[in-house]
Amino acid sequence: MANNNKISRRNFLRGLGGMVVVVAGAGVWRAADQGVFSAGAGPAFTAWDAWRADMNEGPLSLVHAAILAASPHNTQPWIFDVQEEQIDLYADTTRHLGAMDPYLREMYLGLGCAVENMLVAAGSHGYAVDLSLAEGELSTGQGDRGFIKVATLRLTQADVQPSALAAAIPNRRTDRYDYTGDPLPETTYTQMTALNSDDDLAVLFYLAGTTAFEQFQAGTVAGAEYIVADPEMAHDSFAWFPTSWDNMQETKSGPYIDTAGVDPALRAVVKMVPGMPSMAAVDSALVTDAQRHFDTASAAGIVAVRSLYDVNQTLRAGQLWQRLHLWGTLQNLAMQPHNEMPEVVDRQSQLGLPGEMAQYLNAITGDEGWKPTFTFRVGLPTVAPLPSPRRPAQEVVRSAVQGT
Repeated sequence: MANNNKISRRNFLRGLGGMVVVVAGAGVWRAADQGVFSAGAGPAFTAWDAWRADMNEGPLSLVHAAILAASPHNTQPWIFDVQEEQIDLYADTTRHLGAMDPYLREMYLGLGCAVENMLVAAGSHGYAVDLSLAEGELSTGQGDRGFIKVATLRLTQADVQPSALAAAIPNRRTDRYDYTGDPLPETTYTQMTALNSDDDLAVLFYLAGTTAFEQFQAGTVAGAEYIVADPEMAHDSFAWFPTSWDNMQETKSGPYIDTAGVDPALRAVVKMVPGMPSMAAVDSALVTDAQRHFDTASAAGIVAVRSLYDVNQTLRAGQLWQRLHLWGTLQNLAMQPHNEMPEVVDRQSQLGLPGEMAQYLNAITGDEGWKPTFTFRVGLPTVAPLPSPRRPAQEVVRSAVQGT
């Protein structure tokens, strides 16, 4: 992508702001029609309230928790088969990210997040869970294979055990705004590490100011530049961006301007202009945000596994990220995935290219035995982020039963 196309998102939006004036009549009508006054509202957001309203729906109540989990590009790649004593989770491979996720590694991370939300919610709903996760190896060419079973949760009645993490499920948000840049409490790393009890998974955590943190930031920016310069990756990423307010309300998926970390006034301007931001503007934002986000982050983190394309380890890595994010929500921490580097690792592997990004990540961790599969930033928030669109339970359940 030519450098002259790499304008910052803020400058892009400021330019639009100079051209658009909201006036009475047609201008106000368009503002209402495009959701300027309704951010975080409408059919695409009812799932966030259903979590509270549908606490007594038996096994289906766990699905209400699952659909509020994180997923790559908000693709929500899940389908649930719900019975009285069992929930089966399937990967919906039609919702894959193409060249952005050629091994479906990120899809399986998102499915692991859904599993963790169900496990966390189970005790609060009076269930004990026996979890079985799929085994195998991720590979290219799995897209559009339909439904693939990835987890089974066998449920038995148990005493209700309220959970603080469960209470955080409807409040968890991906925060793409600037953070304060202030250092985190000294106990943060120890507490985050304690959330991981799995010997096959590691959280490698770097405080701001260290060489490793600077390398992490530089690698994330380089990863964003790589994605923008790869036409297929850029296309497959942009394809998930809703084209309008109505399109977002219909699909209830994808990254939307309301959750992009944009100032509310500028966000309103973007919605008022016919058509959503172009692919060039989104590409530019990917690069500039990668730089800006780590200028204000307190720290960066890496979830690593022993085998990068192991199905079971990938699902468990997703579980760990969801647990970390729920815990961070309780601590009033701002957190955001920044997976550019692992995405480039996958792409270079798919194309048979030298694994330059994998080597770069190895230099950051200092241990080739650990393969980074998920990377993120963390800090202290400056703004309360909005919820992202969600498909409700009735759209993702193959056969649902009402609770007893």
